Amino acid sequence: MRAAWPVDDNSPLYPSGIRTEVKIDTEGNPAEFIIMTEDGSPLRPDRIYTVAMNSYMTQVYSYEHADPGQSLFFTTADALITYLKKHTELRSYRGEKRVKITR
Repeated sequence: MRAAWPVDDNSPLYPSGIRTEVKIDTEGNPAEFIIMTEDGSPLRPDRIYTVAMNSYMTQVYSYEHADPGQSLFFTTADALITYLKKHTELRSYRGEKRVKITR
């Protein structure tokens, strides 16, 4: 999230499945990222969470990571098309505020 901030014109990522709060300093730079579960609960340090990102993110953002990751050997577009074919009713996020920016 920190790596994406300057690449995306000093604005946050809009992830799915979580809620985030970005506290920015007086110059508009991110000072703190607070990541919560979808229901607003804090992440628990005793749990392991799975994180997935699309191929665009892996190519555009430079970020530190502890392992090389794992490819599923199909494109993000293919995964999205397969998902949409299987799920005819999709959740609407209209009006939901999953990202909050504070000073």
